Amino acid sequence: MEYNKAIDILGLPELHTDSQLRKNYHLKALQFHPDKCSGDDESRAQSAARFREVHEAYKYLTNTWSPPHYRPNKRGYTNTLAECLGLFNITINADQARRLVTMIEDKCHSMSLQVLRDMSLGMIIDLHRFLMQHQVKLGISTNMLLKIEEVLQEKAQTNTVVIVHAEIDNLMNQEMYILKGEDGNHLVPLWHPTTHIQRKNEDVIVLCVPVLPPNVTLDDKNDIHVNICIQINSLLDSRSIDVRVGTKTFKVLTSKLRVTRHQIIIMSGAGIPLPHAKADKHIPLSDIVVHIKCE
Repeated sequence: MEYNKAIDILGLPELHTDSQLRKNYHLKALQFHPDKCSGDDESRAQSAARFREVHEAYKYLTNTWSPPHYRPNKRGYTNTLAECLGLFNITINADQARRLVTMIEDKCHSMSLQVLRDMSLGMIIDLHRFLMQHQVKLGISTNMLLKIEEVLQEKAQTNTVVIVHAEIDNLMNQEMYILKGEDGNHLVPLWHPTTHIQRKNEDVIVLCVPVLPPNVTLDDKNDIHVNICIQINSLLDSRSIDVRVGTKTFKVLTSKLRVTRHQIIIMSGAGIPLPHAKADKHIPLSDIVVHIKCE
């Protein structure tokens, strides 16, 4: 297990608190627990594998990077807070600093949720989607996103809000979500950000929210942006570089690259269906935009 892989599995920002680690672990373990999977044998096996991966990531982070061990050359919130208070001749130990950071985080969550309750349903939906897409970059905990979803349910009033978390492979494979009901089943394309369905007794809003790797983002056109960092020396011995999008791998020929620190390669029509594109034999696809940084 490696540090960046472990925080990626648990959906954690690079600088996170012990509280975030515990919360994200319990949420991920509950999400992928084999007993919670109602699919076929293959789906249950995949769920069991993800569950073991989550457990291994949590064990690695708690045993390797938890106090008294710290990740080298990284300034965490607790160290920064302790140094700041030291300027006022206030001395606290690491445990006290971590507890204080957790209190501040929880207080900020409460204030943020109160602001959300004064917003319209549409604004909360847009904000939730944005935070999901940039969770790691912004350091948003999974617990906070779940609380926002609770506010969404409160604001829905007469509507029922269903939130579907789709991984990048679900989108690349153009999969559908089955919304079951007494009046029959409705197929909802996972690439549709928002789908409104009218039923006999209720209106349903289905939100398809992508759960993306830290180096992948989606824009409002469903273009997939992939950020990769490579060593210039490695390009001299390679004919191509691999660009991974979920389980799929795309190759970029090194002959197409320029000698510059930053460059962009666009793979037209290689992404996922465009927003609100109808499921058909010829679905228009978005682009994959590769942002390459050379070091």
